[in-house]
Amino acid sequence: MFVTIEDETGTANLIVWKDVQEKYRRPLLASRLLACKGRLQKEGDVIHVVVLSLEDRTPLLQGSELLKARDFR
Repeated sequence: MFVTIEDETGTANLIVWKDVQEKYRRPLLASRLLACKGRLQKEGDVIHVVVLSLEDRTPLLQGSELLKARDFR
């Protein structure tokens, strides 16, 4: 599975292999704020992270204005 994440510095692609998907299924599918640990791969301006673990950090968003949806049109 490929997941694109974004922060104030730009975007990165998470590469999540099947065994990691199964182990971290809940945070992978339900998180609004996702933390990951893994091996960084960089080719030019493209950043990939081969994921080793995932953590749901959604509770940190409690009361935050960041919860508003973005319109990507």
